[in-house]
Amino acid sequence: MNSLELSVQDLLVSGERGRTLLTVEQLVVHPGETVGIRGPSGAGKSTMLYALAGLANVAQGQVRWGDAELSTMGEEARARFRRSSVGMVFQDFLLFEELDAVSNAAIATGYLHGSRHAALLERAQSTLQKLNVKDLTQRTIASFSGGERQRVAIARALAHDPAVILADEPTASLDRKVADQLIDDLVALVRQEKKTLIAVSHDHHLHERMDRIIDIEDGRMVGEVRND
Repeated sequence: MNSLELSVQDLLVSGERGRTLLTVEQLVVHPGETVGIRGPSGAGKSTMLYALAGLANVAQGQVRWGDAELSTMGEEARARFRRSSVGMVFQDFLLFEELDAVSNAAIATGYLHGSRHAALLERAQSTLQKLNVKDLTQRTIASFSGGERQRVAIARALAHDPAVILADEPTASLDRKVADQLIDDLVALVRQEKKTLIAVSHDHHLHERMDRIIDIEDGRMVGEVRND
């Protein structure tokens, strides 16, 4: 894992028929920072996250992770960058119901061989244990609760040891107690491993645990607040 600084400059993300979805004049995120993105529904929060992952249509401007300039890369190059450097956590988990926790967290082993396959599998198991997931191989995901599923999804995002974790509403479907436990474990793990975490969320409990919070309104980054 290599540390990566994020630099966003004069970003404009467009949608169908050239409609502007998001503008960001300037943003810098240092390696190892934890950052929350908040704002009303439809404000552009998820669009920003997808732009940072190289999954949005950048009409102009720069999204740079270290030496990797995503806005000038082709689709295949961006995909390689994500595989090596970015772990993504989606709101709807995107897990395989018929597989167990380890098989889901280590799903990328299907593309690896030899020592790399073994290392990813070992890391997936270790990360699941750090996130307090029980019954790693005894049950399929179909029998897991929402909180357990989200922990498996986070372990999958971390399994290939990325420098950056991008999370879209990681606590949205969880009750308060389970959500708070997940926040505690996620923040502790990314800080222990010195990873950058950028999370879109409506959850003020999560925002309180971040180093700083970015505010998005009407498709614009309008400010940020640093937690003491």
